[in-house]
Amino acid sequence: MRREGFTLIEVMVAVMIVSVVIASLLQLNANNTNFFSMLKMQKDNDQYLTFFIDNKKYGFENEEKIPLYRLLEDFDLDDDLRRELKAKEVNIKYQVVQTIDLAEFDQTQEDAQIQENQEQNATNSSLIFEVGKTIMQTQKSSVALLRVRLLQ
Repeated sequence: MRREGFTLIEVMVAVMIVSVVIASLLQLNANNTNFFSMLKMQKDNDQYLTFFIDNKKYGFENEEKIPLYRLLEDFDLDDDLRRELKAKEVNIKYQVVQTIDLAEFDQTQEDAQIQENQEQNATNSSLIFEVGKTIMQTQKSSVALLRVRLLQ
């Protein structure tokens, strides 16, 4: 007498293969969800950091736990966005990267002219640029922006 069908071993092997495939797909989905949520958070932080580009009041000093809406006090925002930004607190750090004094570049002439240039530079105000880095830190990430400003 001959029986047709699968043995118990074959069914158990098939169930194990299917369960391994399903577990790997669930892990892949979880990794992708985490990755895309991190990308969204990074994109939002990048957008928030662009508020500093034209904002002359903020970003050149160190401040802790300020609400993001303070950066946009001069703008007309809808209430939902204002509530969302009030709920987000950030730390702002400013680091001076380099100071460039243009008077230093005028002193590359011969020794006789160096003395003359130093006297002229003492009477004329030279341009001084400061290159700095504004760092905005949230609880989970941070974003940096290089800034240049003219010092007088």
